[in-house]
Amino acid sequence: MFFFAPIEAWAPGYLEGEDAGFAVGGFWSAGNVFAPAVALQYLRPISDIAANGWLPNTGGDLYAMLDEATADDADYIYSPNDPTTQQFEVRLTSVGDPLSSINHTVTVRLQAVGLNTDFDLDLVQNTTILDSWTEVVTTAAGVVERSHTLSGAVADSITDYTNLRIRGVARAP
Repeated sequence: MFFFAPIEAWAPGYLEGEDAGFAVGGFWSAGNVFAPAVALQYLRPISDIAANGWLPNTGGDLYAMLDEATADDADYIYSPNDPTTQQFEVRLTSVGDPLSSINHTVTVRLQAVGLNTDFDLDLVQNTTILDSWTEVVTTAAGVVERSHTLSGAVADSITDYTNLRIRGVARAP
């Protein structure tokens, strides 16, 4: 079972003084139309918290296989054979609070090799699991990209954007 790069999470962020018009209290003006000035903030793996049997296909760090801005399937991490409970965890880069509870999305690239696989994923703040979901991948699917959008309640529960992590387990369904 493989877990391909990149892991990427993003949330809207309100900016002031951006190129398109000007900002006033988080809003920008283009002519007579006012709209929120929004720029995406990307969180990518920056360090390993735990490997627990997961390995990078090159080098020694898991996060280095998962941190690119553009997907590169030539580097990845992979699970031990027949995994059941081996869980990896990577810390994400820090960003400021986007002051919004919408459009928080986690994107992953996955591949099941040898047998169909359930990938159980958690969004973690420090040691608290904020959200959990499962991505089901068949061997016939090849490399797939999946996105998970956090509910407004989960996004609102994030109090520390400097200590977010992704945990993952691969298991047979």
